[in-house]
Amino acid sequence: MTQLIRNVRLRGRDGTHDVAIEGETIAAVEPSYDGSADREHDGAGNLLVPGLINAHQHLDKSMLGNVTPNESHTFAEAIDITNEHKRSYTIEEIADRAAPVIESAIVNG
Repeated sequence: MTQLIRNVRLRGRDGTHDVAIEGETIAAVEPSYDGSADREHDGAGNLLVPGLINAHQHLDKSMLGNVTPNESHTFAEAIDITNEHKRSYTIEEIADRAAPVIESAIVNG
């Protein structure tokens, strides 16, 4: 195993568990994993949760592509450029840009 996280609580399961990871894949989740790993971590009974989930997405602003360059590199100009672009939005165009972002979010959990 690449990594082993021992003694963690998991949502929906009673008690603590060990989580064995091989590369980027969770290989085992057991109350007591009988094995070792290159790197072991003691979860100290804490809750193990997935990585950050961005539940606040502005899908209407996703994947804008080629818009006017932000010459000043300021937030204020970025807002102005986005607002100008928004004037030409259509429902179909927003859906075309938002769909791949939603699909990526689903695939990546």
